[in-house]
Amino acid sequence: MENILELIKNEKVKWKRLGEVCEIKKGQQLNKKLLKDDEMYPAYNGGKTFSGRTNKYNVEADTIIISQGGASAGFVNFITERFWANAHCFYLLHYEIVDNKFLYHWLKLNEDYLMSVQYGAGIPALSKEVISNILVPVPSLEVQEKIAKTLDKFTKYVTELLLRNKQYNYYRNFLLSDEFLTKKTLELCGKDAEIVFKKLGEIGEFFGGLTGKTKQHFIDGNQKYVTYKNVFSNLTPDLDTLEDVLINENEKQKKLEIGDIIFTSSSENLEEAGVSSVITKLPNYDVYLNSFCFFLRLNDKNILSPEYSKFLFRSNEMRKNIIKVTSGVTRFNVSRKLMGNISIPIPLLPVQNHIVSILDQFNTLTNNLSEGLPKEIELRQKQYEYYREQLLSFNSNQD
Repeated sequence: MENILELIKNEKVKWKRLGEVCEIKKGQQLNKKLLKDDEMYPAYNGGKTFSGRTNKYNVEADTIIISQGGASAGFVNFITERFWANAHCFYLLHYEIVDNKFLYHWLKLNEDYLMSVQYGAGIPALSKEVISNILVPVPSLEVQEKIAKTLDKFTKYVTELLLRNKQYNYYRNFLLSDEFLTKKTLELCGKDAEIVFKKLGEIGEFFGGLTGKTKQHFIDGNQKYVTYKNVFSNLTPDLDTLEDVLINENEKQKKLEIGDIIFTSSSENLEEAGVSSVITKLPNYDVYLNSFCFFLRLNDKNILSPEYSKFLFRSNEMRKNIIKVTSGVTRFNVSRKLMGNISIPIPLLPVQNHIVSILDQFNTLTNNLSEGLPKEIELRQKQYEYYREQLLSFNSNQD
């Protein structure tokens, strides 16, 4: 490591704009009906993962992509297989003066900046002009390749840990399957107990978020509301990141209640539409919902535990059903009417509580940054970021 750091220290570097070292292209929209689970090629529409699989591709393997729209706009990824780039996915075709993996690590170093320059009041997006003007250091190809190989070793460790994380998620989905719920119902509630299946429209009513608001209402507010990103990013909204909105006296706006199941109503990425977040607790003041989301309020709050709902509505099976009632080309919208026809299993509360007791432990293992697998991933990620910072610290005053 010391040898390569010494080499970098004496290296002459030219600085180029990203648009000078690669061609920045935007993908083509693919009809949602062509996305399957068992096709050969993943389809990326800008999110942190692919939105489905298809039988054709439009980009070769080993390509850098940058999310163009949605909550993850600015996210940088490196795809190691042939894939389909959708309309909200930038992909980069590098020129000979830069090593592809070196460029990837440099952009990953600048990912926070890319995500900070999103535009749009509701659903964020990223402009091609902004990313084209990012400055990129261009040392010799020999140095680029040495840096890339060194950093690849650290990313390999992180990748292996993330694969282990996928195994946890697989088990989570199994615990919410009809097969396991039926088995646990018999064990905990007796042979005469059954799981009830109900349509969402039968057990509750859908409501929209804030209405009639302009940018001015969010400058100097007197009430708190849950943002789109807060819904998308959390099983249950983070009450520490609520934002301000002006609600006038006697204004008719729906206040959120414990048990409300929130969904993102639309997105430029299919995989970000209809993502849930459940109200399991509230502060001692009123909280409202942003206008780019809607929520399901149960007629009988005792039918589904909020703690159970937060897992149920993010399960693979539920996500598949929600995507089926989502339509669009450049922007995907969830149909509340069709969503009301989605049927869900409703086990008895003892079964729900049993599942929650297990999944809460899994959630700690997979999401709690102070312990479990995330702690290990975080440590490895920090190690990678430390050496990335060291290896990519070029003098910006050079040519």
